[in-house]
Amino acid sequence: VMEQGQTAAVPAGSKTYRAKVLLLNTVSKTKLYSLTMDAKREHFTKLLRFWCNYSDKEITAFGGTWSAELDGSDPENPQTLINTAIRNVKAQLGLDLSYCRSRYKIVGVHDPRVNEKQ
Repeated sequence: VMEQGQTAAVPAGSKTYRAKVLLLNTVSKTKLYSLTMDAKREHFTKLLRFWCNYSDKEITAFGGTWSAELDGSDPENPQTLINTAIRNVKAQLGLDLSYCRSRYKIVGVHDPRVNEKQ
């Protein structure tokens, strides 16, 4: 069991997978439609709110490193990285994302460079 704010350690020299999460908060679809059709014509992007980590003047997404023991043995399986995101966000924020009904993969990044410092 990890304490809040901790992430799992990764053995040096191993391939690293990470799952990052942007939390989105917005109004309902009906409210969004009515607000954008209002005479003010407020742009819908002003109604979107993202929750992210701001530290040392850097904005990052929540999440962390995959662990085979904790998340599943196959990081190529989408559910494994979802488990990684759920575990890390719960450790960082105490927020359990396992109840979320909608998840959208926005981007996948593959860096072929070997990182000496894990």
